Amino acid sequence: AFTAKDVARIVSSMSAAREVDQAFTRRLMRRFSDTEVLAAANPHDMASLAHGATKLGADIPRDVKLRALEVLPKADAHQVCLIAGASTLLHVDGFVGSLEAQIERVIPDLQPMQIAVLLHACASFGEVSPGSRSPRTVQMLVDLLPEKVHEMDSHSLCLVLSSLGRLGLVQKDVQDLAMGELLPQLITMDGHSVAIFS
Repeated sequence: AFTAKDVARIVSSMSAAREVDQAFTRRLMRRFSDTEVLAAANPHDMASLAHGATKLGADIPRDVKLRALEVLPKADAHQVCLIAGASTLLHVDGFVGSLEAQIERVIPDLQPMQIAVLLHACASFGEVSPGSRSPRTVQMLVDLLPEKVHEMDSHSLCLVLSSLGRLGLVQKDVQDLAMGELLPQLITMDGHSVAIFS
């Protein structure tokens, strides 16, 4: 019988291979929704499933979304980032507030790229749940940037600059630092980073 870990690994592998079989993906999600399977899902399973489902554009059943909400307080920084990246798929009432609380919890453990990912996720929260975004969470992430932008790659720098724009934040010192780091990397930027930045 499939376990939560099995289903999460399959979805993650499918997303890595960019193989989208929507009918099969729906069956997997239904299997994950099985009461016993879902109850055994830990933060790692939920983060892997959320990340894979995002790449596949898969629908996530409501009970799976609720399980993601339940395991969030036990998620580490990496898992919080993966779940945050799937916020548009995982949204249920209370999700944004709970996720923001966990972002604040893991802030001391964040790596530079994770700061960029979470800032990008926060910029999406207003689209997922209008009026629910916490300015405090955003500011806590922004406050980390002056010391961390020099450690970011071009993709992360593009995420930061794009997110600040979407959030309507004018942080000239941070934006100048990010642009200063980004400009020498422009010649080697991949298409995905250029699309985010443009």
